[in-house]
Amino acid sequence: MQFFYNGKPMANPRDFLNLCCAWNSNFVFMSEPVTGVLRPGQQTKFIRLARTDANSAIWERLNAERWKVVVRSCYCSVFDDCWVADNRKKRPEPVKSCPANWTTFDERPFAGTSGASQAGF
Repeated sequence: MQFFYNGKPMANPRDFLNLCCAWNSNFVFMSEPVTGVLRPGQQTKFIRLARTDANSAIWERLNAERWKVVVRSCYCSVFDDCWVADNRKKRPEPVKSCPANWTTFDERPFAGTSGASQAGF
């Protein structure tokens, strides 16, 4: 999976939230890792921020800046048919193989964590 903000690839949620919204503030967000394969119709939410009085300015900024996010993912079937899905397009596009040169987005930038993780800025 690739995650771009303002055309720049992001390595993880911490980098994205710091660049778009947090300005080195101290707050907590949730990230739900994707482990294994998602079945057709299955969803996962990989960056969540509950709005509170303490983080309302960051939440408002994230709400506005989320429209500058591009998420691309590549996946292949057991028959080696591959596609790239892009949130700007209605349908995935067939490709020969998944690109090896992508900056991979790691929804869990903290080694040793498992399950849904909380991360403070």
